[in-house]
Amino acid sequence: MTTKEQYYKIILNRYNGLIRRQCFVWTRGNTERGKDAYQDILLKLWEYVNALDTCDLDENMWYKVFNITRNVLRTKYGKSIKEYPYGDSRDMDVMVATDLPDYSVEYIKEIKQHLEESDRELLEYILKGYSNGEIAKKMGINANLVNQRKHRMLKRMKEIYNQLYKI
Repeated sequence: MTTKEQYYKIILNRYNGLIRRQCFVWTRGNTERGKDAYQDILLKLWEYVNALDTCDLDENMWYKVFNITRNVLRTKYGKSIKEYPYGDSRDMDVMVATDLPDYSVEYIKEIKQHLEESDRELLEYILKGYSNGEIAKKMGINANLVNQRKHRMLKRMKEIYNQLYKI
């Protein structure tokens, strides 16, 4: 296997969820169009893999992959939408959660131990695929607060990850 192929696999392992999530949103939940979009993005990433291997995997890579993904989707599918076709992103979250590479699950388990109890509970509901409305009912909070709590929890998880794994 060439280094180009190895590097391509590393990129896909790290950013598969990002790519799939964007495909779901931009194709408005249409499974067939989403699969086509995913293939288009993979082809474009393969074309640019030599240019991508010059940047640091941790610092700038996610931004470059996101830009390639967004540009392909914008070119083929038009503008992004703010709402999901089913009222929430439950289908997308379940699809992405079941698609996580093995090492990602281990990272999540490790980081989860460092979260507060309420954040651990929220993370469990997200991983199980509950919608924001369902999470709000289970946690006894306003549905509008769920997104804010998700955002704060993800920010905290990034901080914990950086403390644990960055040098």
